Amino acid sequence: MVVLICMDGSKHSDYALKYYRDHIHQQSNRVYVVHCAHYHTEHWQTFSMTPADSAVLQSMIDKDIERISKVVTHLKATIDDLQLTAEIIKVHGNPGHALVEKSKTIGASMIVVGSRGVGTVRRTFLGSVSDYLVHHAHMPVLVCKHPQDI
Repeated sequence: MVVLICMDGSKHSDYALKYYRDHIHQQSNRVYVVHCAHYHTEHWQTFSMTPADSAVLQSMIDKDIERISKVVTHLKATIDDLQLTAEIIKVHGNPGHALVEKSKTIGASMIVVGSRGVGTVRRTFLGSVSDYLVHHAHMPVLVCKHPQDI
């Protein structure tokens, strides 16, 4: 079985990975831990690109790279702590869409994702990655609620 596990470095995604390991994992499974890296500079074309703007943009890029690097380091440590063998993949763009596309590319049999437990209003305006995956993925999606959110 090929399993895509969505991870963002939060306690919710850490719980989803642990739940997968404790309840579903088989040694024969191929596990892909996928992080959708969000760059604050994705809308950089709005800058006028004067030298000052260029410096601001470079600073934003550097901060994004550092933040994403910390998340990947956390993911590696979490995978090691749980004694799993997994490949870490970074994707970019709209998280729901990017994760569905990656699940197709790797031939995933299942997607595992944590649930942040946000309220109805926030989910309505900002969207929910787990909701998107449940409605758009073409394979089973396991949504793991953190015990503190139940």
